[in-house]
Amino acid sequence: MLTTKKIVTLKPKARRYQITDQFGLALRVQTTGVKSWVLRIPRNGSVKDITLGHWPDISLMQARQMARTKRLELELEPPDSYTLRDAFKFWCSKKKGRILSYRDEKLRLEKYIISKIGNRQLDTITPPLIIRIVEPIEKSGKQSTVKRLLMRTREIFDMSVNAGFISANPIAKITKVFPVPKVKHMPAVDWKELPIVMSQIEALAPPKYRLLFYFSLATLLRPG
Repeated sequence: MLTTKKIVTLKPKARRYQITDQFGLALRVQTTGVKSWVLRIPRNGSVKDITLGHWPDISLMQARQMARTKRLELELEPPDSYTLRDAFKFWCSKKKGRILSYRDEKLRLEKYIISKIGNRQLDTITPPLIIRIVEPIEKSGKQSTVKRLLMRTREIFDMSVNAGFISANPIAKITKVFPVPKVKHMPAVDWKELPIVMSQIEALAPPKYRLLFYFSLATLLRPG
């Protein structure tokens, strides 16, 4: 199998040659140094070459995905490709330690999405499939969960496009299907009742909580 590092080292020779990758995909190196992706498929007892594009315009991962898509179109035995679980692992490697809600987001995705369709190929996942998975969650009244699931799933697909796993995000506009959840804020104390609150804080709250409360008032912070 080819690697990006190996492709870089391939030099032109006196005659054109090609290096095989997998499932009929090969990289053809011209005498001029131009490198092209070709897919070799069986046709009527012979072999036909289908040109997919040039390297580095098309990366190794993109070429493999294009080859798989072409094989599916031609109803040939589809080889394994990148799954949603692969893309999820890639997302985890980039988000761990970078977002405060990483642990909750990861557990939520694993519970509702990855456990159900994690082994599916990325190019077989469609908006209707995601909608069918998410609709029961919405009906149970968990609109905020739906919002976060769709946002992070869409993010996983966006990262998959950037990584070359797929060429486009099929669920880029899926959030438009579901209504924006209504957020109910915590009730606030009327300013006229503030003296009562202050007296209760003075009488009942431990010293550190009194200081925290006064600091919140002085700096207009939301109380924790």
